[in-house]
Amino acid sequence: MLAVYGTLRKGNSNHRLIDGELKWEGRINGFVMHNLGGFPTCVEGNSSIYVEVYDVTDESARQIEYLEGYPDFFDRLTVDTPAGKAQMYSCPLDKCGNADIINTGDWNDARRNW
Repeated sequence: MLAVYGTLRKGNSNHRLIDGELKWEGRINGFVMHNLGGFPTCVEGNSSIYVEVYDVTDESARQIEYLEGYPDFFDRLTVDTPAGKAQMYSCPLDKCGNADIINTGDWNDARRNW
């Protein structure tokens, strides 16, 4: 399973790469969202972020791994969700640079307020 929080979520530019069933959506604790310009990253912290969890096909997973630049750019973490354990991509701030925090932890909400 894959937890997505940014451009892979419904209504965003890369959602077309998601080939799979939505299993759950909502907030998970333990992460802070940062704005990297055209996309976000989430790093461990004392807040929550909004995610969608999908059971994706192997081909979809490969395409998303390529999009995320794994392992050179984004790292892959395992996170606990109500749907079970899921993989989530995260760019550590030491790789991506310091970026503004998205206080709501919701990429879609932040985009609406620009």
